[in-house]
Amino acid sequence: LLQEGERNWTPTMRYLGLLVLFNALTFSLNAQTVSTYVRTDASTARIEVDASRPASFRVPRTIYGTFLEDIGHSIFGGVSAELLDNPSLENYDASLATIEQRFPGKEFQYSTKIGLPLPWLPLWVKEGRRYEPRWGGAANSSRYLYLMGMTGREVGIRQSVYLPIERELDYDGILFVRSHEGQQDLSVSFRRHDEPATVLASDKLQAPAAPGWHKLDFHLSLPEGAVAPFEPVDFAVAINGNHRLSIDEILLYPVDAIDGFDPDVVRVAKALDSPLLRYGGNFTSAYHWEDGIGPVDKRRTMLNQAWGIPEYNLFGTDDLVEFCRLIGARPQIALNLGSGTAQEARKWVQYCAGSADSLEGKVRARNGHPAPYDVPVWEMGNELWNRDDNGWLTPSGN
Repeated sequence: LLQEGERNWTPTMRYLGLLVLFNALTFSLNAQTVSTYVRTDASTARIEVDASRPASFRVPRTIYGTFLEDIGHSIFGGVSAELLDNPSLENYDASLATIEQRFPGKEFQYSTKIGLPLPWLPLWVKEGRRYEPRWGGAANSSRYLYLMGMTGREVGIRQSVYLPIERELDYDGILFVRSHEGQQDLSVSFRRHDEPATVLASDKLQAPAAPGWHKLDFHLSLPEGAVAPFEPVDFAVAINGNHRLSIDEILLYPVDAIDGFDPDVVRVAKALDSPLLRYGGNFTSAYHWEDGIGPVDKRRTMLNQAWGIPEYNLFGTDDLVEFCRLIGARPQIALNLGSGTAQEARKWVQYCAGSADSLEGKVRARNGHPAPYDVPVWEMGNELWNRDDNGWLTPSGN
């Protein structure tokens, strides 16, 4: 389309020209009389719409859709109902700008100094250095936290969270523990923000004496009126006495979560009545889909390179399809054509479309989904011309 007289066109003008040509080529010959493409040397594009002349075709509903990408709080703090940041207790793998923006307080400087991962803080500052990050053999991802208790004292970690208290008082969660000294007790709790002595709700847990990691369930129920809407509370994990315990992968959900999704987001997304939900964006160019399948508590924490934020992989392919089912949309998936390979893309398509006895379909079936997924649209990457995307392409490379 870019002829000699069009070299001064802006990218937007070129896009509009492509769109008009696409319409002209896609619809019937009768439809072509509605929109025309005219080559011009003018520096300004002019579009005229005559609403008094209805076209002979109907614009398909699927030309419209809704966009979803792991950016900002679209997933964590958005679609996902999980409430804890850095649940796997990893190094906070994010850009320096993100870290400086999210954690400007001196309390976070001290926290990292004594071995705690952001944004976790010591339950009691007077505990001092009672924590050790350890790598290798973690229950999730690559790192876990070793707690060293004290006689007659409480040692633990806390994180400030905002609870959807206006609609829910009960919360469920899981955490992984490994005991180094036989059977041990520990507790999880909600406490008044920055007031660790004020316990609002708690649950007592027991770490088995058997070796290895153990997944424990917990439940926290807040009394009516204990917390006001938009009031932060501290979620805490603690041990009492001279004991030592390792912890990893702590997940917290309101009990009204729908398959792990925020019910408010499900409600408003369903009200959109969107035919397609596109999962993709700049993060697609460095996203590896196999990190986001299987049991949620076993998915690795990675770096979302596009936006410089942690990628907890709590929302992946299976979750996308389920979310689409809940809101009445069909999924549109953007493939990784940046750092990904053709083989990786092929496996992703087969994971969704393959029968339960195909190579990748077997993996999907093991994850609890024997029937193939209905993914009507696959997108070839995202903004491949964009230098902000991993592995961006020149025109000739494209």
